[in-house]
Amino acid sequence: MLCKRHNILCDRHNVLCDRHNVLCDRHNVLCDRHNVLCDRHNVLCDRHNVLCDRHNVLCDRHNMLCHRHNILCDRHNILCDRHNILCDRHNMLCDRHNILCYRHNMLCDRHNILCYRPTYFVDTTCFDIDLGGDARPDNYADLKSLFFFLENRRAKVDV
Repeated sequence: MLCKRHNILCDRHNVLCDRHNVLCDRHNVLCDRHNVLCDRHNVLCDRHNVLCDRHNVLCDRHNMLCHRHNILCDRHNILCDRHNILCDRHNMLCDRHNILCYRHNMLCDRHNILCYRPTYFVDTTCFDIDLGGDARPDNYADLKSLFFFLENRRAKVDV
């Protein structure tokens, strides 16, 4: 095999490699043809041997994407947990639109207070209007009565 000045193995194009003709850099850290670091199985990784994808986005051993602090995220760098359920920075579960939700994908507010399915957000606070019975407004087109109902509900929740 070809070698360089300091008896470091290299290939035909004078690219450094190890004994098994696996490409590596000056410090004998494995890398691919474009000098992008990778592990033994040619899986890309960063300088600290942390696995990453082609775009140098960090990921874990199972090739699940994660950001700098090893918090899992999806392809669009949106944070998520181990089961690919979206969550915010504090690992609180949320839906696709970054609206916080509980474990069973039930919507909730910032304080992890559950709301039910017919949920309306007013001032970044969610209110349950599916209380059943006569408490629920019949005509959703009447915005005044709806907001009046929500304000009353909000006052009751705050107390």
